[in-house]
Amino acid sequence: MSQQPHLLLAPAVAVERVHISEAAERQRIVAEYETQLALTQRELDKVREDTAYTLAVMQQEMDRWRHQAQLMASAVIEAKNEVGAHPLAGLPLWR
Repeated sequence: MSQQPHLLLAPAVAVERVHISEAAERQRIVAEYETQLALTQRELDKVREDTAYTLAVMQQEMDRWRHQAQLMASAVIEAKNEVGAHPLAGLPLWR
């Protein structure tokens, strides 16, 4: 009893269909992964930009505060020197 040719090809066709299906699924998964990766990269870039901007603003504020502190320290030293140079500087305030 000989088998019919189409029955011999059926397993091979089924295997080929499985391979095609697996390849399509793999492509879908890879495309989904690459899309998610691109979105994540864009989000990371935005966070980096936001962080750099915030850091720059904070640095400017710190520089401004440092400058104000230096001006105040200079004013205090100048006032102290003026008081120390006053002829009544060594006398007690109350008698």
